[in-house]
Amino acid sequence: SPRPLVSYSWKCLNDADFNGYLSTIAGPIVSLAAGTPEMQTVDRAYIIAFSATDFLGSTTSQIVVKVFKQGSPAPQVQFNPPSLSVTRNKPVLVRGQAVFSSCPVDQGLLSFTWRLISGPADFPAASIGAVIPQIYVPPGTLTAGSTYVLGLRVGNAGDSSQVSEGRFVLQVGNQLLVASIEGGSRRFVSFSSGFALSAAKSFDPDVSGSSSGLETNQSMSFSWECSVTEDNLRGPCRTRLGILLAMPQQALIEIAGGVLNPLDVPYEFTVTVAKRGRAPSSTSLQVYIAADLKPSISITSSCIRADFDQRQCCAVAGGALIANMDSRLILKGNSDRPNTTFKWTLSPAFGLLDNTAAPLGNSSSVFVFQGSAAVFVPGNSYTVQLLGYGIDTKVPGQGEQSLIINSPPVGGSFS
Repeated sequence: SPRPLVSYSWKCLNDADFNGYLSTIAGPIVSLAAGTPEMQTVDRAYIIAFSATDFLGSTTSQIVVKVFKQGSPAPQVQFNPPSLSVTRNKPVLVRGQAVFSSCPVDQGLLSFTWRLISGPADFPAASIGAVIPQIYVPPGTLTAGSTYVLGLRVGNAGDSSQVSEGRFVLQVGNQLLVASIEGGSRRFVSFSSGFALSAAKSFDPDVSGSSSGLETNQSMSFSWECSVTEDNLRGPCRTRLGILLAMPQQALIEIAGGVLNPLDVPYEFTVTVAKRGRAPSSTSLQVYIAADLKPSISITSSCIRADFDQRQCCAVAGGALIANMDSRLILKGNSDRPNTTFKWTLSPAFGLLDNTAAPLGNSSSVFVFQGSAAVFVPGNSYTVQLLGYGIDTKVPGQGEQSLIINSPPVGGSFS
């Protein structure tokens, strides 16, 4: 068992006055009054030594610490919130503030300096060069999957000894991969007509330029599944011969005519896109196969949002498009038969012959539609339908594109 300690020794190795005070301390704890009047010299480091001796005269090794007495307490840095987790498509605003001691000290003119302590070197110099206690980083600037540690140093312009620094941790996470199948939300094809499904417009939103297709596939892998539900039973798709439908694991797949049986219910094709280190993402498209001879119709789409980034609409599960109320939709009809004539409709019903809303009318292969408050209701869903009439077919082909209109943001309230 440890031997009992019987005496304690406190010393100050570099200040005689404070050493005289410490020599009066007989216990293991030293307590100093507010303002530490026992330390008479300010802006100085005091070297304090401690040892203990037991009743047999054995003395411990000396423990030495340094205590710096500052003439005036420096303001401290606080952040609100203390840390932040975002994705790279969001703007970042980091706010710091200087907090003073409750002591009656001079709160002079403050200076602020930011620095990047750790993290990728792509942190914008214009942001880190701010001389106020907050910095703004535009969306699309930082590296996804990274951690940035920022330092905010605050000092008193009239007293160079009053300097302190706070650290802020900014974590930039990954967005979900965007899986997309071209051709609309639903397709209607003939039994004898083959059709192709392409997921080539799927993208990783964390890759620069991804939404404009600048980087092919962006190191993503593709896997396809097909299912059909009959009599409330869901199962895998089978060919006319009863064999499971096989599909290559690539962005583009082609199904030959006569392979799948005509049904009253749709075949649901699902593509899953994956990337190393990321969660997979999936989307589906329904294909109706009819016995009638009709054109195979598909819809390709894009839109221009009336906002700061001007990027394309985003595909969501089921192949729907998300757009703002004032977005301009650009839809293109495609047919496997030459000389197909087209007719576009929007439901809930709206008169598409208005030159303002549909400057190209509703009978062209390209349908341009300008949204507005007179056309769309925020938060509602719509369906754009395209009928295609072939010169050698009696039944029109059909394609559909679902559309979801964003609800505008709602401001908060002050209290």
